[in-house]
Amino acid sequence: MTTMFIIGAIALVVAIVSLALDGTLDLPDSEWLSTTGVFSGVAIFCFVAGIMQGYGAPMPAWIIAGAISALLVTGGTSFLIFKLRKSGAQSSTPVQKLLGTTGSVTVPIEPGGFGQINLSVSGETLQMNAVSDEAIAFNQSIRVVGVESPTCVRVENLR
Repeated sequence: MTTMFIIGAIALVVAIVSLALDGTLDLPDSEWLSTTGVFSGVAIFCFVAGIMQGYGAPMPAWIIAGAISALLVTGGTSFLIFKLRKSGAQSSTPVQKLLGTTGSVTVPIEPGGFGQINLSVSGETLQMNAVSDEAIAFNQSIRVVGVESPTCVRVENLR
């Protein structure tokens, strides 16, 4: 019983590390099967089997219950991670690809200050902070000429 809990705890730690590393430990070209899902399944198998073992259940019973639990947790976790990665909640556009992109000002930009712009890149609308050496009014067309940070670009007025 104790061995099952130790193995389960180790598997749980690996699953959490894998989740924190966001797919770094996953197999290449594997969209559905994630390391987090697999190790979560191993952890639940060990915990269920260990509990049933502790209550004196026969080995076939705890193996079957552990396996069913593991399949459900592995499938569910891998499915949720797959959906989260494909959700598009984060922009998939590298910031450097924004150079030369045109858009419009949504919050006026003052020299030395910040404003906001909308850019349309690959069918995705991005709202970003922007700086400029000149004042640019609301709804003016702009071009991205530099990248200040992952959330801020330098722009120029297209007039």
